[in-house]
Amino acid sequence: MHSHKVDDYCLLILNHSDSWVEYWHRKNGKALRTFAVQILTNERQDAFDNWIIYRHPKQHDKYTVINIEPNKALVKEYICHGWLCESTYELSLLVKSNNEFGRLMARLGYIKVRTREITGHKETFWIYRGAEKEIKESKARKTLCPSNTLINKDSNPFVQYTNQPMKEFKHILVDGKYRYVYEEHIHFLTKKRQQISGKQVTGYTAKGVEMREVKL
Repeated sequence: MHSHKVDDYCLLILNHSDSWVEYWHRKNGKALRTFAVQILTNERQDAFDNWIIYRHPKQHDKYTVINIEPNKALVKEYICHGWLCESTYELSLLVKSNNEFGRLMARLGYIKVRTREITGHKETFWIYRGAEKEIKESKARKTLCPSNTLINKDSNPFVQYTNQPMKEFKHILVDGKYRYVYEEHIHFLTKKRQQISGKQVTGYTAKGVEMREVKL
């Protein structure tokens, strides 16, 4: 599995788990410019439970990760078409130790701060690089990752689609073309008015988001 996709999949799994807690305001009620994240240490490895890697039976460089509990119909489609099932255990090892987890978050472009401005207690949060000025506490700046920390530029979310009808996939207009898009990924797209056959219709744009075709 490509290294940058490993990081992306870890972020995807954590983001969909109970270990990922977002804060959008300081304790005094003032909004943050971007969200701050707490990732609960005791739960982050458990976040990988029920997630499975599915690899294309012939094109082994094509794979995806799926949470099998809410996506049973989609899993059946993959199994029916012979996709190979692999455990996410090795992915979970990247979040097991604090050192490995810290390196993962740094590669994804996050920095670590300790502040009491969000909850009133001195706690650790992760914020996306470039938003650290929102946390004004001077001592927190001492915990920022070094400026030369490697940033993964390929950490954008992705949207899965297919060109044929399939359960759990919705037929929508994306950048001038109708596609069957996985329903749980639609929220990554942005609504946009588009002209089709001389008519203005509401569709979506995938600007800044990778579109990944599911070939079954």
